[in-house]
Amino acid sequence: MFRIPLVALCVLVIGCSGNETEAESATATDETTCLSDTMMELIKLDEVEEGESRRMLTLTGEVTADPDRMYRVYAAAGGVVENVRVQRGEAVRRGQTLMEVRSPEIAAFRKDEAAARAQVRLAERQLDLTRSMVESGVVGQRELIEAELAVEQSQIDLEQIRQRAAVLGIREDDSTGSGLYRLTAPQSGFVLERHAHAGMLLRDEDESVFTLADLSHVHIVANIFERDIRWVREGAAVEISTLAYPDTVFTGRVTRVSQVLHPDKRVAEAIIAIPNSENLLKPGMFAGIRIERNGGERSMRVPQAALIFDNNAHHVVVFRDACDVEVRTVSIADRFNDTVFLSDGVESGETVVSNKQLLIFNQLMY
Repeated sequence: MFRIPLVALCVLVIGCSGNETEAESATATDETTCLSDTMMELIKLDEVEEGESRRMLTLTGEVTADPDRMYRVYAAAGGVVENVRVQRGEAVRRGQTLMEVRSPEIAAFRKDEAAARAQVRLAERQLDLTRSMVESGVVGQRELIEAELAVEQSQIDLEQIRQRAAVLGIREDDSTGSGLYRLTAPQSGFVLERHAHAGMLLRDEDESVFTLADLSHVHIVANIFERDIRWVREGAAVEISTLAYPDTVFTGRVTRVSQVLHPDKRVAEAIIAIPNSENLLKPGMFAGIRIERNGGERSMRVPQAALIFDNNAHHVVVFRDACDVEVRTVSIADRFNDTVFLSDGVESGETVVSNKQLLIFNQLMY
């Protein structure tokens, strides 16, 4: 602890004059002086508060896509891949063509669709003819009802084919009579996986051909060792750093903690949801994770800005009034965002200077 009277300094004290005599100067330096009105306007004061320290647990993890924002794209039917128009990692828009496939199944499907359309037209013409015949008295109402039912049935058959096309994801302009159809993106996003290439033979029982993901929100999967599971809870604040952006700290909260251990890694996993509007975080990135630990100890809290580091120690300037200021050496228990938790050096209710305190510190110490 250092407690030294303030001495006269033009930027800090009152009564500095350029015309003092040598005797008057000597007398002034021996007297205790106060912070000037100007300095009092510049400094910022914060009260020391007692509270639970937010101790941080350091873990490792990985950036992954949000499963609820992933889309798996399957081939509408078996066939031969004509060409693939996107690469892994590429951004795609909704409705953009991912690849083109020539499929005999689609060719047969389109043939059935054309036949159904023709049947509708034929039934409608027959209905018009029957109506004319009814008006002329050639046939009765029974024949008219049968013609109307035939039109209705043909329209139902055509609608079933259209619904099947919708289920398969085939649009009306997706193919020609040769069976060439386009596989398109169901949503905008990035191509995470691609399992197709030109000339490849697809079967309709194959797994997904593409995996797309909206990366505007991503997950950080933190690995929690057994000894640390008790310290992590849902809602805990998190700080995340990456090798790609060493000067950027991403923040979030734990949204879910797994209740079972990973069978291979033997760790529990904590899921942290992070907004990623600028697409800085990419799936597969390594992440350093600091999670607010559950059950912190009681300690004194001061703003980070109040700390002064000098001669391998941390200090704060304690303020009582303009004429009573002192320097205290403090011990840091932990840090969280812009708050520092101190284990000793100050007491609850005291006041520290958190702006321009370095000027006061230098005058008192040097």
